[in-house]
Amino acid sequence: MVLAYAPGLSVYIVFCTIKEKSIPARAGFVYNKLVRRRWATKDPNVANILWKYAVPACKVQIGKDLVASKVIQKKSKAVSSVTEYPCPEGIDYLPFQKAGIDFMLERDSVFCADDMGVGKTIEALGVLNTDTSLISILVVTKAVLKINWLREIQKWRARKMSVGIVWPNHTELPKTNIVVINYDLLDRFHLSGLRNRKWDCIILDEGHYLKNPKKKRTRAVFGYNDRKRHFVCLPLEARRKMVLTGTPMENRPKELFSLLHWLDPIAWPSWFRYAQRYCDPKFNGFGTTYKGASNVAELRARLRGTLMIRREFTEVFPELPPVRYQIIEIPVQSSTIKKLVTRELYDYNQFLQKGVSRKVAFAEMSALRHQLAVYKRPLIQSYLEGLREESPSRKLIVFGHHHDVLDGLHLSFPDSVLVRGGQDATDRQRSVDKFQNDIRCNMFLGSIAAAGEGLNLYASSLVIFGEFDWRPGKILQAIGRALRLGQKDRVLIQYLVLAGSLDFKLITTFVNKHIVNKEILGDKREII
Repeated sequence: MVLAYAPGLSVYIVFCTIKEKSIPARAGFVYNKLVRRRWATKDPNVANILWKYAVPACKVQIGKDLVASKVIQKKSKAVSSVTEYPCPEGIDYLPFQKAGIDFMLERDSVFCADDMGVGKTIEALGVLNTDTSLISILVVTKAVLKINWLREIQKWRARKMSVGIVWPNHTELPKTNIVVINYDLLDRFHLSGLRNRKWDCIILDEGHYLKNPKKKRTRAVFGYNDRKRHFVCLPLEARRKMVLTGTPMENRPKELFSLLHWLDPIAWPSWFRYAQRYCDPKFNGFGTTYKGASNVAELRARLRGTLMIRREFTEVFPELPPVRYQIIEIPVQSSTIKKLVTRELYDYNQFLQKGVSRKVAFAEMSALRHQLAVYKRPLIQSYLEGLREESPSRKLIVFGHHHDVLDGLHLSFPDSVLVRGGQDATDRQRSVDKFQNDIRCNMFLGSIAAAGEGLNLYASSLVIFGEFDWRPGKILQAIGRALRLGQKDRVLIQYLVLAGSLDFKLITTFVNKHIVNKEILGDKREII
C-alpha cells in the first residue's frame, strides 16, 4: 500500500489492494468521491494516520498541511480581529465576534460552538451582512427563540433583507429573504416546501437539538432512507451552512456525527468509521455500544483544523461585560393567553390614569397576572428543559413570583431545590447548600421575595426570571445572589417574557435604563 499526494487535486490518494481497503477506510479516507475508484482525503490529519505508507514527497506535504491546520486551529480560538464588517449605524461587533466572522466567512460550512451568550447569532448575522450573494436564507431554531431571531435580525441587518416567521397556522412559507422556522414545524408542514426552494444559506440554531438521529426533527433536516417503504427523504441543502450551538458535546462524540456529516459529508463520510475511531466502541455481549470517547485530541484537532470555532467565557472575559442581559420573547399562539395579554395591557393603562381607583385596578391586575403566570408555567418549563438538554450539568437559578407556579416547576424537575415563603430558615439553608455543593442538583427555584435576599448562589452564572416583581429593587437583589463573593464567571441574566406583554414592556425599560448597573455595579453594561 502507498500513500501519495496529488497537487493538482489537493488530495491524498491511497493505492492499495482489495484486501488492504479496510485500512484507509478505518482511517477516514473516502472512496470514489474525491478521486475516481480510489481512496482519498483532503484532511492532513486523516492522511497522517497512514504516515508510514506515505512516499517522501507526500510526507513533506503532510507536514506542511499539518502546520497550516494548526494555523486554522489558532484562528478557531481567536478572540480579537480588527477587520471591519457591515453593521447598522450606532452599533458594532465586539473584537472576538469579528474574529468569529473572519473564521466563518473563510469556509462554506462552519460549526460555531461559542459558549452560551457569547453572541453566535450576531456572528451569523455578520456573515449575512458581508456576503451579499446570500439572498435566500433559512434559519431553524427553537420555537421560543423565533421572535428573538426576528429582533436580532431587525437590529443587526446592514443590507436590505426581508424576514418572515413560520407559525403553526401557516400553510406555506413566507416569501421573504430570511425564513425563520422552529424544528417542530419542519416535519409537520414544510418538508416539500423547504426542499423545493433553493437556499443560499441554512443556519441551524441550537444545533444540539439534532444530536439524536432517530428524532423526527433530525430526520427532517438531515434526511433519511426508509427502506421498508422504499422512500428517501433528502437532506436540506445550501451552498453555505452554519450550525450554532454552545454545547459541542466533545464528551459524547457520537452526538456530533449527524451535524458533521451534514456540514461536510466528504470529510465525515461514514458513521461506522467515525464511531470506531472516536466513540470508544465496546462489545457488551449483545452488540457494540458507542457511549464513550476515544482519540479525543485527534478529533478536536480535526474539528478545529477544518470547520469548528469555539471560544469560552474565560477566553473572552476582557471583551464581555461582567453582567449580560437577554430578553427572551416567548411566542404566544393560544387565543386565551392573547386575550389575557391584551387585557393586562388595558388594565395597566387604566391603572396609570388619574381618577381611577388605583387600589381596585391594582387588585384586578394582580389577579390577572396570576392567571397569566399559570398559563405561562408550561412555556417556562419547556424553555428550562431545552437548557437542560443543551447542557445537563449546568446549574440554573430560576426566579418566580407565585407559589403555585414555582411548586409546579419543582414537581417537573425533581432534582431541583425550592426556596419560597412558608419555609423556615433551616430548610432554606439546606436547599442552598445542596444547590451549591451537590453536583447532582442543577436547578435552584426561588421566589423573588423569599430567595432574593441574603443567599449565596454563586455556583451558577445563569439567572433566569420566569416571573417578575413590580419593584425593580427586588429584581436587583435577586440578581445579586449570583454576584456574591466566590463567583468566577460572568453572569448571564435572562428574562422570559410573553411576546407583546406588559412584562416585555416593563423589562425592556428596566434593562435599557441600566438600573442594574447603577444600583449594583456602578458602571456601564450592554444588552447582548
